[in-house]
Amino acid sequence: MPNLFLANAAAAIRVSNRQKLLRPSTLRLRERPFDVVIDDLSDEGCRISAPVALAAGQAVSLGLPGVGTCTARVIWSDGKTAGCQFDQPLLAGQIEKIRLAHTVVAASFGGALHVDREGETMSLPSKFRRGVLIVGLSLLSWGVFGFLVWAVKTLAASL
Repeated sequence: MPNLFLANAAAAIRVSNRQKLLRPSTLRLRERPFDVVIDDLSDEGCRISAPVALAAGQAVSLGLPGVGTCTARVIWSDGKTAGCQFDQPLLAGQIEKIRLAHTVVAASFGGALHVDREGETMSLPSKFRRGVLIVGLSLLSWGVFGFLVWAVKTLAASL
């Protein structure tokens, strides 16, 4: 059952303005990674959507694109949505850096939630499609290499 008292208390004492973000990220809970979405963000904390239920008081580690990993504590939880307070507030300019950063490495740790910047759910290619893409690109690169070898041999023979 959601802890509505903590949710209302957290909203009542919030002093930082939150910005809508909708960025995929990684949450570590007892060193186990989970794909999450950072719904909104402020210098003091964030709201996340996670594939697992989080409990108020839990310590978590959250990857912030362009900034790195930060530690936080779950302040309130409503099932799979939670409000987290950073152990150390973000510095000036870091929120903009997070908004503009590109995800360098994308991974799926299971139970993934993937949302684009406009809030639309994105489907990732299946393992089969990725395999076909990798094999196709490999064959194409070998074909280009073979053509170059043939062209060099033909050119050398004509000289």
